[in-house]
Amino acid sequence: MENSGANPILNFARDHLVGRFGILRVGTKDERPMVRQDWRMLEESFASVRPEFPIVDVFELMNRQVFRYRSRRVASVCRSLDGLIGRSGLRKYSYRILVAAEK
Repeated sequence: MENSGANPILNFARDHLVGRFGILRVGTKDERPMVRQDWRMLEESFASVRPEFPIVDVFELMNRQVFRYRSRRVASVCRSLDGLIGRSGLRKYSYRILVAAEK
């Protein structure tokens, strides 16, 4: 399970919001999401590499980082929005990605 670099909105937030405006940085500054170059390296090393999205969390991050789980109503709305994303073609923009690789 890795962080995905496919969502331009989350990339903007990582680069410009996290660590500022009271939005906590959870990881370290040297951590980064998976990008295309990482996929190429995996594809060279494995016969099959595919992304899977067992958990879709986009708005859950907002709930954690911005609202800090203070409101049940906000948490419910965030879960609902992530559920909608999970059932749509936008699933690939989840924060987390499961890398399935076979030799």
